[in-house]
Amino acid sequence: MKVPDRGTGSIALTGGFHGEQGDLRGCYSEGLVDSAGLCIFLAIRRLHNSQKPELAILILDDVLHSVDGEHRLATAKLILKEFKDHQIIITTHDPLWFENLKAVGQVRNFRHLRIASWSLTTGPVWGDHLSDYEWLKSPEGLAAKPADRVIKAGRLLEEMLQNLCDGLSVPVPFRLRGDYTLDPLWVNFLSKSKKNAAFYAVAQSYLEKIDELRRLRNLAGAHYNQWAGLLTGNESKELSDAIIALREHVYCPACIQFIKRIPELDGIWSCKDEHLKYKANP
Repeated sequence: MKVPDRGTGSIALTGGFHGEQGDLRGCYSEGLVDSAGLCIFLAIRRLHNSQKPELAILILDDVLHSVDGEHRLATAKLILKEFKDHQIIITTHDPLWFENLKAVGQVRNFRHLRIASWSLTTGPVWGDHLSDYEWLKSPEGLAAKPADRVIKAGRLLEEMLQNLCDGLSVPVPFRLRGDYTLDPLWVNFLSKSKKNAAFYAVAQSYLEKIDELRRLRNLAGAHYNQWAGLLTGNESKELSDAIIALREHVYCPACIQFIKRIPELDGIWSCKDEHLKYKANP
């Protein structure tokens, strides 16, 4: 960042890429440009706070787009560490970043709210925000209609597979837009999981049950809603329970991440601090 000696007072902002300096928009992705803007805003907020300590509030409105999971998590940790002396209000449409914020913010006792509806007359109507995983395990989720449970369970499975296929380097047929559907993610993840003996040994029953019942997700989401009415409570429970159990074998709440392939250790799938660890050849 360079402030001109004279002129309008605007700042010249440049970035480096392979030794070349230039406009950020010509060097970085949309997500990194957004992140640079966020960092500048946070620096200004910290400066203002040093001048007026009594004003200690930070409001961020949907500030992250088009960034990967590691970047989301790092940003959440940065904000909560550097602004622990502030009241923080963050809004987002991104369910994955919301889960990151929720996990790293546990020590701050944040409230997690969902805007259920909004109008000029009433303003926002608040509702409690449960992730799909939490909802499936909640009394409300357990008492819900079979089709509703199947839809939530399918959405949870899709989120899990997106993270697992990325972190475990699972090859998936290329799509230009990147809007991968459940089937290619699942088929290729299942094939990959069978090659890690330790993981498959503990997860085999859940994987087989999901593979048997995953077609129910398409029935529950079909436009011909009469099909959804044919789902039984037992089918819904079996699919939901299998997806919940699988998540507890692939997601570490302590590390706040899904298991990943460790490049330095061939055949090892693990979370960051090895609370979950699977060897291809145990």
